[in-house]
Amino acid sequence: MFLSDINLVIRKSKKYETVLTKNYGAVGKGLHEKISSIENLIEVDLIKSLRLVATVRNKLLHDDDYKKIDNREGFLKACLHIEKSLGIKKDITFILIVAMLQTLVILCAFYLSLIIIPFALMIDFFKTITKDRDEDNNRYKNNFESTSHAKKALAMIVNQVKEINKMFLSFLISTTSD
Repeated sequence: MFLSDINLVIRKSKKYETVLTKNYGAVGKGLHEKISSIENLIEVDLIKSLRLVATVRNKLLHDDDYKKIDNREGFLKACLHIEKSLGIKKDITFILIVAMLQTLVILCAFYLSLIIIPFALMIDFFKTITKDRDEDNNRYKNNFESTSHAKKALAMIVNQVKEINKMFLSFLISTTSD
């Protein structure tokens, strides 16, 4: 996970408190009090989503046994609902930059695979030739059945790209509402 749950929750709740105070005239110490002060001005679904964020925030900060968001996907869906309802716009420039970086990483992985896989195939080929020469008294066989190095290299690249994509997605979701 790119950003910690505590960081994500605090950033989101601060943003929502600021918007509720500036745009709706909410008053109170925390998010729960601010929601209560304006609950007659906003829809019930928005109140539920805001209360979820406030509850998760309080649990993360005040409950020693609560180390991470139990339902991160549900929390993020609630955040998206809040941001849509409150009119919090995402910075499209930032989203485009992150998408371009992600594309660059994928292209780099592709070009890296063009370099690594042929070398891995050569290693497998020479291992096969050496093995066959030793077993068959210098008769060479062009046997490409063993491609373990190439498969390992490709699997490693694919896994790295998947991890980078997860990191970019987490980063994008957690930062675009600011």
